[in-house]
Amino acid sequence: MKKDNFIIIVCGVLATLYMLFFTSLELLVVSGFFLEFVLFYLLKRYLGNSMSFVALTLPSFFIFSYIVLMIFPSLYIFSEMDHPIRFTFLIVIHGSLFTLLSGIIFIDLVFAWGRKTQAKYHNLSIYIMGADKKYDVFMYLIFITFIPVLAMYVLTSDFIPLVEVIKSYPTEIDEQTLRFSENRLPYLVQISFELFRRILLPLAVIYAYVKSNLYHGRWTLYFWISFVLTAIVCAATLDRGPIIILIVMIMFVRYFVLKKTDLRIYFFGLFLVSFFGALISLLQYQREILFDVFIQYSFYILGWRIFIDPVSMAGLAFEQFNASTGFLYGESVRLFSLIVPSIEYIDSQGGSNHREWSAAPATFVGDLWRNFSWVGVIIGTFLLGAVYQFIQIFFIRNQNIVTICAFIILMMYPLFIIHGNMFGIVTTMIFIVGLILSVIGSTITLPNCKVYANDNHSKN
Repeated sequence: MKKDNFIIIVCGVLATLYMLFFTSLELLVVSGFFLEFVLFYLLKRYLGNSMSFVALTLPSFFIFSYIVLMIFPSLYIFSEMDHPIRFTFLIVIHGSLFTLLSGIIFIDLVFAWGRKTQAKYHNLSIYIMGADKKYDVFMYLIFITFIPVLAMYVLTSDFIPLVEVIKSYPTEIDEQTLRFSENRLPYLVQISFELFRRILLPLAVIYAYVKSNLYHGRWTLYFWISFVLTAIVCAATLDRGPIIILIVMIMFVRYFVLKKTDLRIYFFGLFLVSFFGALISLLQYQREILFDVFIQYSFYILGWRIFIDPVSMAGLAFEQFNASTGFLYGESVRLFSLIVPSIEYIDSQGGSNHREWSAAPATFVGDLWRNFSWVGVIIGTFLLGAVYQFIQIFFIRNQNIVTICAFIILMMYPLFIIHGNMFGIVTTMIFIVGLILSVIGSTITLPNCKVYANDNHSKN
């Protein structure tokens, strides 16, 4: 029996026993969870390499993230809900796991040869193209083209939150104005800044990090320079998300791509996530920076904000938008309003009725639900599973540096739509960038290359 299958059995049985004896969940819910666990285990075994949690694929990471960040937390949120829609909420969240899997299975059946491609991919070592220097220019271009974007951000901003708290703490600016300062910028400046901050600059950091492990020398310096500059940009608006995602991306490359298993580095990465998350939260909300408060916020970031808050927001979306109150039908999707003039975009911070915070982060399932109800959830999650499996078997074939960057970007996409929305412009851009890179990476062939052996980290 594969290691991950054994772990799943143990975790499923322990979770069921815990819910049965140590929670107040209804017996119907616990029984449903156990049947769900059995069905998932059977489907996972059927999918084989596509659903390996050891040698991760894009679909398996998506499913793993969904289980950890949606399935288990939803049981807690369900137990806290007193709205009549609580059972619908639970059914939709847990049912979406199987519509995601249905999309993966559909592509697996249509393209049966995909399993061999995936098995071959996992056995490949990273190879270094003799001509891969031509891709270096894109890393330089990212930083060069960011200069005018940064200039526009500075010129159009009333203030830069990070600079304000450095100059004077606490500031005279109230926390809401400080927190949402970026929202007052011209929309084109917002989108351009977010494109670089959340996608392109982290991509350049990942590129430099991989090359520093392959070539060492000047690339190690390039990595640290790019990392520090990107971290500062990520923290400029006192938003926790970008800098946490940047650290997570580096840890993912280190573990899943470079196969480095030094646990001390990963514990340090976890420390950095909680440290920066807590520090930015304290600065954002103008709290006193005391040791006990800092520790409290660190656990708050690691516990509630990462694992519980996304599903909690999804629960609010189900309570606010249902058959009684009506659905949005695309009104919370700015992208739709740009394409279809008849759709009026509703700002996430406007209104006092049931549509208040209608575009606030609610997870991709919550976003699909509040816009298109059952139809949106079923079709949307099925297509997500199918698209991720399609990209994996058609484009994620080679272990070259471009494909590695694409793989990491596309691995981040589920985290963005779980902690954000399905139809956000930034999340959509993340997916498009990852897709473009995966297509480019799939065209790179083996001739004139050297192999980077993951097991001993040396070049042959």
